[in-house]
Amino acid sequence: MKVFKVKSLVFVTAMGDLLLFLGSYALIIKVAEWLLGYNQAMEDHLWLYVPLGGLIVLVLMLTFDMYRNIFYRQISDIILSIVLIVVSNTIIGLFIVGFLEVFRLPLWIILSAGLFQLVTISLWRVITWYVRKTMHSKQSIMIIGDLDQAKSYTMKILEEQGHLFNIRYIYDYENGIENAFELMGTVDHVLLCSGVQSKHSEEIFIYCMRHNKNVFMIPDIFSINLNKANFIQVEDVPIFNLSRFGLTNEQKFVKRVFDIVVASIGFLLALPILIIVSVIIKLTDSGPVFFKQERLTAGNKKFHVFKFRTMVLNAEEMTGPVLATAKDPRITKIGHFLRSTRLDEIPQLINVLNGTMSIVGPRPERDFFVKQFVETTPSFEYRTAVKAGITGLAQVLGKYTTSFEDKLRYDLMYIKNYTFLLDIKIIIKTLKVILTKEASAGSDEDIDFDAYLKKKALNRVMTSYGCIITSLNSSVVETETNSKKAVSLGDDRVS
Repeated sequence: MKVFKVKSLVFVTAMGDLLLFLGSYALIIKVAEWLLGYNQAMEDHLWLYVPLGGLIVLVLMLTFDMYRNIFYRQISDIILSIVLIVVSNTIIGLFIVGFLEVFRLPLWIILSAGLFQLVTISLWRVITWYVRKTMHSKQSIMIIGDLDQAKSYTMKILEEQGHLFNIRYIYDYENGIENAFELMGTVDHVLLCSGVQSKHSEEIFIYCMRHNKNVFMIPDIFSINLNKANFIQVEDVPIFNLSRFGLTNEQKFVKRVFDIVVASIGFLLALPILIIVSVIIKLTDSGPVFFKQERLTAGNKKFHVFKFRTMVLNAEEMTGPVLATAKDPRITKIGHFLRSTRLDEIPQLINVLNGTMSIVGPRPERDFFVKQFVETTPSFEYRTAVKAGITGLAQVLGKYTTSFEDKLRYDLMYIKNYTFLLDIKIIIKTLKVILTKEASAGSDEDIDFDAYLKKKALNRVMTSYGCIITSLNSSVVETETNSKKAVSLGDDRVS
């Protein structure tokens, strides 16, 4: 029933988007008739343009995932996506009508329709988001995994989906799973962190399916591979074929041609910015404009990546190789601006043209850090199955502060799911990342878990299995029942 409600609301949302898009042009026709008098030729050209404009909007809506998991996103993120979609559609419309002159329409019609769409579709999405929030009511979750990892995901869920979910238990997987099933009976969902053994994941999954509970799982390299496995049959035996990480020769060829075309156009368009930024860096810091550093690309080949210099000269002489932080004193004033706008990455178009990088792919890492990451996470080496990229799935779906483990998951998912259309989608979504300040900040210091809970008016109660997350004003009673610790959350319990 819940699935039906969600799908129904997504369908209603899509229909509302379509009606408001068509309605904007119907309104413009009436206004044009009122101001200019009836014009059959203009009306005919307008209705010829509408299907093309509708197709462009649909592509942009799908690119920005406006019909997938939309209720798991914050309303501010949805509104920003709507703004980018409408503005992009309007710019494309002005180019088609004003420059190409495919349709004989006044430019004010395209601009007016865009303004109407911006206001009405944004308002419509706010309404549907709050309706969904009201229909959903908060669902309770139990997180199972390494205690430190579970705490990290607790903060992420509370920050991004706190309007949807209430985390009740954090279960420390180090204690085994024997006592976990009793607690699962009191929650709506179970989230399995990576690191939970497959046999235990299967036991938990079977229990949850039997008791009609939803399971979320943070993927490891095996589950990422399994998700794209090819099904084959040998006699009457079903078999999954788990292919290696990497691209076919045909995919490599298409990707390289695409890189050359996009990088060439991008370099010509960015040439004025290259000149202006170069002059500003030289005037404000007098040091070299460009910074090059040895990184790894496909096949662990070493190359020099080019960037605008954003740090003081010889920044690592005292510290050695370290990752940048949000308040890193080594970053120059102009460097902060270049990093926040991603303009420091523009010189990497040269790397794309010379074949050492791609437009889309995992970000290039230094050999020093790669060796460290591989020691703790062996699957990190699979990132170099493709060329390093200027942007990637980890950059458009994650943040600068996203852990390297989660960025790795995105990178591996990109490699396994690569298509030409996926590259185009990532490039379009990169624009949104550039406009989102938090996505480009440096990696911040560790946030204290208890301090974060206090900020959210929550508290934790330590138990033998992990901890309970509860409201500060709710009562938590612990009793001993059959030699096992049972927990009552009082009024905070979600049924």
